[in-house]
Amino acid sequence: MSERNSNHDKLQKLDWNSIASIMQYFCVWVDSPELVWFRAAWRHLELAGLTQYQGNEDQHRVFLRAVALGMMYGDYCELEWDLHSDNESTIAELYYDDTISHVRIGAMGKDLIDTNDADDHSMFVTVVTEMAGSLRFEVYKALVKGFGDPLTLYASLTTSRDVECDLIDLRQVVSELFDDSSCLIGGRDEAFSYVLDGAMLAIDA
Repeated sequence: MSERNSNHDKLQKLDWNSIASIMQYFCVWVDSPELVWFRAAWRHLELAGLTQYQGNEDQHRVFLRAVALGMMYGDYCELEWDLHSDNESTIAELYYDDTISHVRIGAMGKDLIDTNDADDHSMFVTVVTEMAGSLRFEVYKALVKGFGDPLTLYASLTTSRDVECDLIDLRQVVSELFDDSSCLIGGRDEAFSYVLDGAMLAIDA
């Protein structure tokens, strides 16, 4: 094997700067304070090995994990704060960002949609939505492990709109949100259930 091919096959990693533009599309608050949460979440995905890739298709699967993270956050905000979440519309906007290759997405989604019958924009939205949705399970597991448990993950999400939040003292936030029996005393039950019961995975069946 040539040195050039050997270098090409080396495992690489998408750092925060590589996916920050994607996460901007999923920001819902003025001045985007949730980027602090997104960045911390991405670090947990890094520790789980979910930001590594080998080759262009694998790289785009990492991009799709970033999209999955954004989708999950949007759904949470709708349940916690009544902020309307429309993931397909957000992904439709992401189409005009050149981070994700339309050609590669089309190739990856050839079994999901008849790319001959769909226009490029519709194809992109459908494939990205479907494939990112299928990656929620592994993203969710990395978040729970990274933040420590579902309670702390929920606590981190509740602080994500705070412009001064640094996600350092999350155990204090947990103590304010839950009683000694881990019952929720602050926040919304439906939002907590979304995190605790696996609805964050978007499993409808």
